[in-house]
Amino acid sequence: MSTRVPLPLWVDVALLPLLNVLLAFIIGGLIVLAVGQNPLEALNIMLTGAFGSGRGFGYTLYYTTDFIFAGLAVSLAYHAGMFNIGPEGQAYLGGLGVILIALPLNGMHWALMFPLFIIGGAAFGALWALIPGVLQAKRGSHIVITTILFNLIATPLMNFIISRILRPAGVQSDESAPIEMISRIPRLRDFIPFFGSAPANLTIFVAIGTLVGFYWLVWRSKFGYAMRALGHNPTATRYAGISISR
Repeated sequence: MSTRVPLPLWVDVALLPLLNVLLAFIIGGLIVLAVGQNPLEALNIMLTGAFGSGRGFGYTLYYTTDFIFAGLAVSLAYHAGMFNIGPEGQAYLGGLGVILIALPLNGMHWALMFPLFIIGGAAFGALWALIPGVLQAKRGSHIVITTILFNLIATPLMNFIISRILRPAGVQSDESAPIEMISRIPRLRDFIPFFGSAPANLTIFVAIGTLVGFYWLVWRSKFGYAMRALGHNPTATRYAGISISR
């Protein structure tokens, strides 16, 4: 019987990601070429826009922050053999958790509010994800379908909350009351002018820290072991006494 040999660290950490990026560029270049454009020119525009200036790099970090959290939300469920297609709606409701903390505490220093923002956003996002999770565990509803549908539910729900509850009197646009500058998370440009007008802020460091915590949770904790066991073999996991629904 053959045994599975783990890949060398340099292959797993460096070579495979590099090959994935290279393959994506090749396929994307072929598509650009098929529509009659120059792939090298398109590549130059992409790289210059993303990394060619401090402002561009700041925007790259800004969107990367969201993608890290969304990717981890998908990856965590994937290790358990589940497909969470709902990070968009979960992030949307997470934003509601943040603003519901920010509004009553408006004017408090951001350093005091920052951990509260994280707790509020995580709690609301988790509660929104909990509903499809319970439907999957207790009712057998397919989590792919429910998480997709909950994305569609989150949008009109948030539109209603913003326009009917959070919008101040006399304001025409659908937006909540503004947050005082002292309560907002500082942008990177406040410390490093290189980033120009880009909206990237300190949450990029929270995202990087979450990546480290995610690794520990999945590969070093008892919970992570049980979760990965479920993803590999639900039947064996059940016989091992691990609660699949939990």
